[in-house]
Amino acid sequence: MSSARVCHACHSEELEHHASIDTFTVGIEYSDGYYQCTSCESWTLLSWKDSWAGEATTFRTTVSAERATEAVALIAKCKDPHDAWCRCPVHRKMERG
Repeated sequence: MSSARVCHACHSEELEHHASIDTFTVGIEYSDGYYQCTSCESWTLLSWKDSWAGEATTFRTTVSAERATEAVALIAKCKDPHDAWCRCPVHRKMERG
């Protein structure tokens, strides 16, 4: 398991993946995954950023249950959340920029 895939709150590796989405903004591709820890039940957002001009970076943070469940429900409305070029309302709402 990747060292980034640990609970941001308790550092457990017991994470359950609920949803993820890829977006593309101004030459940078992002991949955001929402995970819930089976040990402490907190939510972790894992984000990967690939600028295509250098190294990819990884970021993780704790998010509220409300924010996580809203994001998971929103992502579920997209028929292809891993298409970073998708311009559906879900991708437009989730993109950065």
